[in-house]
Amino acid sequence: MSDSSQDEKLINLTYLKENISDELDFINELLGLFKVSNVEDMQTLNNSVRDSSYDSIKKMAHKMKSSFMSLGMQRTAELLIQLENLAKEEADVDSIQPVMDKVNKDFAQIIEEIDTLLGQ
Repeated sequence: MSDSSQDEKLINLTYLKENISDELDFINELLGLFKVSNVEDMQTLNNSVRDSSYDSIKKMAHKMKSSFMSLGMQRTAELLIQLENLAKEEADVDSIQPVMDKVNKDFAQIIEEIDTLLGQ
């Protein structure tokens, strides 16, 4: 099977409309805030992985997973849970980095989707 993740939307507007609000302006504001707050957190998480700072990886992954879950971005939230668990186990960075790479890929796609939705 080919990599279909490129075609799969990570932001589920139906989920957002049904579970958060059916007002598009509110959803757009929420996604804008999500983007701003998580860009810095992603940088911190990447730095923590690079530095093998397990405590920081655990804290950042835990913090971020809630944000992703609340907006219905389940696949990325599950990757963050994996990162959190790997950090708890103090796994080798060779085990952590591939998961971080997937989180980075998802996050780039999410930012692209947000920018498209917001017309940026």
